[in-house]
Amino acid sequence: MGRFITADNQLVYMVAAIGVVLNPTSNTQSFFGGGMVASGGKVPPQHDDDILCLGISPDRKLAVTGQVGAQPKLFVWDIATKTVKAQYKLGKNTRGIIACRMSSDGKYVAFVDNSNDHNLYVISASDGTLKSMRKTGPDPVTDLAWSKKAGDNRLCVVGMKLVK
Repeated sequence: MGRFITADNQLVYMVAAIGVVLNPTSNTQSFFGGGMVASGGKVPPQHDDDILCLGISPDRKLAVTGQVGAQPKLFVWDIATKTVKAQYKLGKNTRGIIACRMSSDGKYVAFVDNSNDHNLYVISASDGTLKSMRKTGPDPVTDLAWSKKAGDNRLCVVGMKLVK
């Protein structure tokens, strides 16, 4: 769950508050986050706490990462350019984003927080607007998955005592 292969055979994985992209051919790394400053001296939006989950788009060109924290953040970012395509910030008492996945058509991102209710959120992958939110219940969520059938946007959420 912690690493994926991109469209151009690079590896994407997470380390603390940084998304790492490894090119095994040239044995070089590039990073999303970690205080990297853009040209012009500005720090772009990025994670400011440990990343807990990682997902990759079906075309393997975008990454989705969610973090722990008092007000956790989720980012959809371009693997090649490390630019943010969408972001979403949760409210207090959500404690972290423990699972995230992009839909089969690449239009939506689903993720689950670590609050007592383990809320499931669905946002637009293009601009981060909230499309849906519902409680999954008190049982911890360990993963989620979208249907792979074209045009079918059903989700499955799983945990130790949970399948919804």
